[in-house]
Amino acid sequence: MSWSALTLERRQVPSFSSDAGRGRLVAAGVGGVAAVTLIAGLLVASNAALYAAIAVVALVGTYFVLRHPTAIAYIAVLWVLFEKSAGAHDPNLTNALSAVGDGLLVLGLALAIIVNIIKRRYPVLRFGPVFLGGAAFVALAIASTIANSVPLSVATLGVLDSIRSLLMFLIVINIGVGARDLKIAAYWLVGLMSVSAFVGVLQVLPGSPAWALGGLRFPAVHGLMRVDGLFDHPDSLGNYLALTMPLAIVLFLLGDIQGRARKWLGTGVAAQVIALIFTFGREAWIAVPLSIIIIGLFVEPKLLKAALPPAALLALAVAPFFTSVNTSDNGAQRFTLLKLTWPLIKTHWLLGVGPGRYGGHVADVTNTPLYAEYHVSNFFYGTGNQIDQFWTHLIAESGVLGVGAFLMMLIGCLVIGRRAYLMSADPRRRAIILGLLCAIPSVIILSFVSAALEEGPASVLFWGLMGMLVVLAANPEEVSNHESG
Repeated sequence: MSWSALTLERRQVPSFSSDAGRGRLVAAGVGGVAAVTLIAGLLVASNAALYAAIAVVALVGTYFVLRHPTAIAYIAVLWVLFEKSAGAHDPNLTNALSAVGDGLLVLGLALAIIVNIIKRRYPVLRFGPVFLGGAAFVALAIASTIANSVPLSVATLGVLDSIRSLLMFLIVINIGVGARDLKIAAYWLVGLMSVSAFVGVLQVLPGSPAWALGGLRFPAVHGLMRVDGLFDHPDSLGNYLALTMPLAIVLFLLGDIQGRARKWLGTGVAAQVIALIFTFGREAWIAVPLSIIIIGLFVEPKLLKAALPPAALLALAVAPFFTSVNTSDNGAQRFTLLKLTWPLIKTHWLLGVGPGRYGGHVADVTNTPLYAEYHVSNFFYGTGNQIDQFWTHLIAESGVLGVGAFLMMLIGCLVIGRRAYLMSADPRRRAIILGLLCAIPSVIILSFVSAALEEGPASVLFWGLMGMLVVLAANPEEVSNHESG
């Protein structure tokens, strides 16, 4: 099967309807109502308001999905933001929201397949550029399961845990969302993250009333706080900004945005930069400028000239904090965990110890014997009862071959996005593609010290961005060089 056969056919990813204005209205309606309802509920800061906000968002989402099935892609991305925000105000909701999010992904993909069957689009399920890497990853997981005699139930859960977020990617590329719709979605995403960043800026001082909108409070240095905006943890805001902030920066620098829109965008970028600094998330500090530099080197040299000065200013701003951030983990635990894991990696370097056996949520809940064997049971921290090192976890479970297969999926998205960027002439569309490409090196960097490529909302957001990238690459003709807005 040729590479082109694995990518999307351009004509097979239509817009919301033949009327582009209706697609814009649906996108704006879903995003606006969901965002306003959520923020209003959180302002009241009571459980009753929070549950009411969830109910209203669910009703509005259901209405739009029934009228326009492609709205499920917008709702899924908004849910990623909503899940982290709502969980910050009622910890009892965290597990329920996570379960609902997983259910929405399954339902969204099922809806995409049904819509394709009804509209006679074939194939009814496309995998795009992740097909080869994804198929290889699953095949190698089966081989590792057999080689290590992993119980089938554990292995199945382990594989699903590592790749379940790919459902977001499959929803976006299969549901029928078009390039114009995703351009609007990119603006909404920048806007929502700018709002959260602005809240974060207001949270710098411990007594700020903006903390009524935030989650956990962590002191930093000199009487300052680690801000988290509308989310549950400073690292959540840092990871989200690391994935989306390059999009805002590239749009501002190279997107040919003029007038009042440029002023608003510049204000949003400034808020995001300041909020990023005060998350005190060192991995996010590194990921944002480095991802822009990497994409500048491999895709667009102009990005280097435009972004290096602000990147240098960011480095100067965060440098004084690098050695004085008051956190419970200074990085030594991660190095210790890697050191303890190294004997396991050396003895299982090709196929790993098997899915669900080491480092992930499944290994923890199924009481894998490997933790006691390698004396790592006291070194677990982070989200989902899994280690904050995705790559350590992946190479331990899947070996170098599994890591290579997983990287193939990311490289496939990078290749198709770079090709689309070089073929496009529209500055706005080129800027969006370039910003989405930056999410790839950013998530790779984050995943050295976090579970950003596996843990819940962050990974779902990333694969949603990759879905947007692939749809834009498949539909260059949908964006006119003279299109405004």
